[in-house]
Amino acid sequence: DTYAPANIGIGRIEHYSIPQGGYEVIMAEDVALDMWDSWSAPNDGVDGFFCYLLAGAESGRSPEDGSCDKDDKDSGLVVGVLYNPTTLGQALAHEIGHYLGLGHEDDLPGNIMFPSVPNGGTLYGGQIGAIKLHCSMRAGCPT
Repeated sequence: DTYAPANIGIGRIEHYSIPQGGYEVIMAEDVALDMWDSWSAPNDGVDGFFCYLLAGAESGRSPEDGSCDKDDKDSGLVVGVLYNPTTLGQALAHEIGHYLGLGHEDDLPGNIMFPSVPNGGTLYGGQIGAIKLHCSMRAGCPT
């Protein structure tokens, strides 16, 4: 719903599992960065990682303006599911916003890029234009 007004949708979802090895609970940002450096799906999509717990007050972590080069390994985002199970969709949409190049909007609590969830889940025109310029954007499906 957040990205529908921008005429942006999800093209494909693939599921891969990381073997147990310390990523179920992420206690520090460097562990999330290590996960991005160690794992990547063999496709041209954004790698979205879900863990049980992401330490701190944050629901997720993502590079701002994430890479589209899978060899760079900075091609993912991580969302913890324990702290905010009812706002998981907003947390994911927020982290996708970061990945697509958006920063926080501290003065707009109704905006998806407000620093905390729950938020209003909306985008404004300038944000829509910015995310459409990201390297991961593809042409939409014909209707």
